[in-house]
Amino acid sequence: MFRGRNDIAIDDKGRIMLPMKFREYLAQKDENTLWLTNIDNCLRAYPTTDWLEIEQKIQAKSLRTDDERWFKRFFLGGVHDCPLDKQGRILIPQSLRKYAGLEKDVAIIGLINHFEIWDINRYDRENPEISTEEILSLRHDLGV
Repeated sequence: MFRGRNDIAIDDKGRIMLPMKFREYLAQKDENTLWLTNIDNCLRAYPTTDWLEIEQKIQAKSLRTDDERWFKRFFLGGVHDCPLDKQGRILIPQSLRKYAGLEKDVAIIGLINHFEIWDINRYDRENPEISTEEILSLRHDLGV
């Protein structure tokens, strides 16, 4: 599973080294390709099996509104397959780096079945402060 925050740098060729625990998880799943797409001013990365499930869900949904159809175009139209190289790096395509504003330092945020890749300054700027009341409410709702 993908967990935690890892701050890393993009190299001059647009590659990032995945955290060791992420690489180990992918190896356990016998996955060597990630699917990256654009959303929420960042990139989301999914292993192939999880990405195929998402595609099936989107294909099965009847998209009635213009917003739903544009979401499909944006989310699926932005996807790229990114195989891991022998060093455990992925090359992030230029179009996705541009969308997410990725230049040098990035935050990789593990979210169990996928992870997000953020420009570190954008993440710190857009990451909202959560009030104590909201934290308590969420903890109560989740039972943690």
